[in-house]
Amino acid sequence: SKAVPVCLTEIYVPRIYKDISNLIGKTNTPAFKLLEEHYGVRALEIHAEILAGSLSGDRADLLSVESKSPSLIMVRRYRDEQGLLLEVSVSEHPASRFSYSFNLSYRR
Repeated sequence: SKAVPVCLTEIYVPRIYKDISNLIGKTNTPAFKLLEEHYGVRALEIHAEILAGSLSGDRADLLSVESKSPSLIMVRRYRDEQGLLLEVSVSEHPASRFSYSFNLSYRR
């Protein structure tokens, strides 16, 4: 059976970190961790946003779904301790392959 992709992800980094593109996808290490390992920067803030969309054309084909299928788009912005942007990732998931779970617990 053919492996079905979970999502399509685009990763954007400032030009000074452009060489990270040679490392992304070679291992399971997330891009923001590769930035930490290779550039000594730390992502101390991650802002996540979920948007609704629809997949058409090549994107639908790549994900093995019908054109105009509903999708969910996760946009993550990673910032360092000064608030400078280190990375933006945009992942588009077919709606049927997306699940989001959030647990918040306060302990004293």
